[in-house]
Amino acid sequence: DAADVHLIAFDEEGKAIPAPTCSDWEKRRVDESVKRLKLNEHAPLAEACRKIWQRMTGLIDDYFAAKARCGTGANPAATEKLRGICRQVREMTNRTEELSSVARWCVFVRNEPQLSRLVE
Repeated sequence: DAADVHLIAFDEEGKAIPAPTCSDWEKRRVDESVKRLKLNEHAPLAEACRKIWQRMTGLIDDYFAAKARCGTGANPAATEKLRGICRQVREMTNRTEELSSVARWCVFVRNEPQLSRLVE
């Protein structure tokens, strides 16, 4: 079912897991899908997901560091750095990008409204 993709989330290890908002029935469905499709057994896929998560975590940390340096508005280099980071976050979370759902879940887990606005 195409709508079921919204039931699958990812953790920092790159493993497919049920989304936190799933009902018990939906969690069982996700667990069965993950098992049948062997989503967590394919090591290269898990590794690719883990790398995306790590890259997004680095971007998020860089985002907050650059944002802190932009606090007074008198730091054009930090402002430009912030714009570049925002571009990268938007690119990685764009639904047409490979493994973009992993990047989106990384942003979601951080639960920061400023970051969530960057996600399509």
